[in-house]
Amino acid sequence: MTERVAKFSQFIRDALDNKCILTAVFTDFKSAYDCVWKENLLLKLAGSGIRSNLLQWLEPSISHRACEVRFGEYYSKYNILQRGLPQGAVTTSTLFNLYINDLIGELNSIPGVKCLLYADDLVFWTEADKRKAEEKTEQTLSKALAILEEWC
Repeated sequence: MTERVAKFSQFIRDALDNKCILTAVFTDFKSAYDCVWKENLLLKLAGSGIRSNLLQWLEPSISHRACEVRFGEYYSKYNILQRGLPQGAVTTSTLFNLYINDLIGELNSIPGVKCLLYADDLVFWTEADKRKAEEKTEQTLSKALAILEEWC
């Protein structure tokens, strides 16, 4: 995380040195790991080139998860979890990054937009010359926000 904060800080310094206005959008995906659509994640993993043994190893930990609730000495029946990734698992952050990677690619394809991702925190921004900053910023970030809304 420190690396990304330092990188973003440098972008801010560079914009100030160039007498530009930098406008950023910060996004924290609420309950991000709990909302991952498991079938789509598996499709994205297969589409990214992950095949055979690794995909067969990951699939049960993603798809076949169950939970039960304990209250005092009583237990509920097991329920199969329909979505989400295991909290605290070593692979969770990596799997989420693979899940969201297409969003990052789409945002980076917009001219003038840069973005950084750390776990479930996303920042994207644009910078513009002070003379036309408002117009350029509004146009550029509107495109990025539309992509973010569509992806979500």
